[in-house]
Amino acid sequence: MMFTKGRIGSLLLKNRLVVPPMGITSDCDGRFHDRSIRYYEERAKGGFGLIITGYSAETYDYEDTTCNVLDKV
Repeated sequence: MMFTKGRIGSLLLKNRLVVPPMGITSDCDGRFHDRSIRYYEERAKGGFGLIITGYSAETYDYEDTTCNVLDKV
C-alpha cells in the first residue's frame, strides 16, 4: 500500500511515502542553509512521494526562534 500511487486532491503522488514538515533545517536566524538543501535533496533521491519542507523565516526583524532558548533563562 505504501508504495502504490496516491492522490491528494488533483496532486498525483508516485507513492504514499511522505516527509512531514519539521523545524530542524534552518539556522538560529531562521534561514535555510546548504545543509537544509542537502537534507531535502537526499530525501528526494530516496524516492519519497511528497516532501513538505520545514519552516524558514520570512523576516529577520524579530527574534522569534527557539534556537538556544535555554541559554536565555
